Amino acid sequence: MVTKGRYEMLKALMPIVNTVVKQTFVFYPPGFPASQYQYHDKWNERTIRQVFEFFSIYLLRENKFKWGQIVRTMRDAFIGGTDCHLDFHAAGGSNVPRMQTIASNPLISYLSDNKMQFTIPYEQLRSLFSDMNVLLTSLYTFEGREISSSRFSNDYRLDFDALWGEFDGKLRTIYTNLYKVLSSIERKDKSKPFHVKFYTESGLGFQLDSKLDKGTYTATSLDFVNSEFKFDPSRPDEVHRAVQSIVLYTFFLPGTVACVYEDYRNMIFGLDMTQTYTPEEMREVSLTSRFKSPSSKLFVPQDDFAALKNSLFKPGEIPWFLLFNPPKTDGSGELLPHLVTDKKMRKQMFQYYVFKYMKSVIEEGHGLHIEDLTVNQYITMNNIYVNPYTIIWDALRRD
Repeated sequence: MVTKGRYEMLKALMPIVNTVVKQTFVFYPPGFPASQYQYHDKWNERTIRQVFEFFSIYLLRENKFKWGQIVRTMRDAFIGGTDCHLDFHAAGGSNVPRMQTIASNPLISYLSDNKMQFTIPYEQLRSLFSDMNVLLTSLYTFEGREISSSRFSNDYRLDFDALWGEFDGKLRTIYTNLYKVLSSIERKDKSKPFHVKFYTESGLGFQLDSKLDKGTYTATSLDFVNSEFKFDPSRPDEVHRAVQSIVLYTFFLPGTVACVYEDYRNMIFGLDMTQTYTPEEMREVSLTSRFKSPSSKLFVPQDDFAALKNSLFKPGEIPWFLLFNPPKTDGSGELLPHLVTDKKMRKQMFQYYVFKYMKSVIEEGHGLHIEDLTVNQYITMNNIYVNPYTIIWDALRRD
């Protein structure tokens, strides 16, 4: 109930965020670099995605400030019969390392500094609250209780399994389409492997030293120790390894982009779960000059690539699953408490997601070939949800 209710609220915000950002930045505010004016649409798209992240975080996990109590604000407006006005506070993510990097986007800062509001019309609220999950969520969350801490100490639990079915099928389609793309790229030198490198986008754009294992929330909060690997695109098992790893990391880790290279320098394309990138696009929307990967000249079949792009998720469609509550390992389904600041529980939530993902991969008839980039391979070989001598346990050791 609580999980689905909050997710429906998040989806209702998608068109609102789109409208406000595009209306606000028809022209850029004073101080925005003139060199970026020509990339107007791309900066708007980035800002929309990052505003979604803000609302996803604080809709899932409130804090004691008014701007951080999105569910309550929506509920009170509905009960009062008025439009709902949501505040945006970019500097409020002190307990969420990812939000600290987003706030460096000058357009995000402008929205926050000028106290821009995101308004949901009352008629839309009425439609939203006709969903019983939404109504009961809003009543359950705050009935007779005040939030007393900015550490998000809420007693409700967010159940990953309640939403997994909405994403699993689409992830399988993305998997199929990405496999077709990677296995059909025409190579000049078939003796050389491709490379996959994972970067984390910040408010300033893309930087070569912003990797899963360096200078990012994934390094400090999830203990990544590597951010890249090689694979041979002429070998099916190696292509499956690349696909499984790209889908796994870019779906679950907000702001993560996988870049595929024909060698160590020349980039073929980049991908997250909402869009694809060329090297030029990654440079264009960066306020630093540190992302300098040149473009590869290899041919990517355009029909296959178009099918991949069309199968991706919409911005804002994927919630912050790292904020969900991992279940106990005894199979009871009981969810554990989870504070945003609790690194142990965040890593355990990551393990549970990977466990579900590995199960999905096996159900599709594939072997497990995930490139585990974490310390001690804690999400695969040492995943606490994988019991000995089960199908997943055997597949990990066989493949």
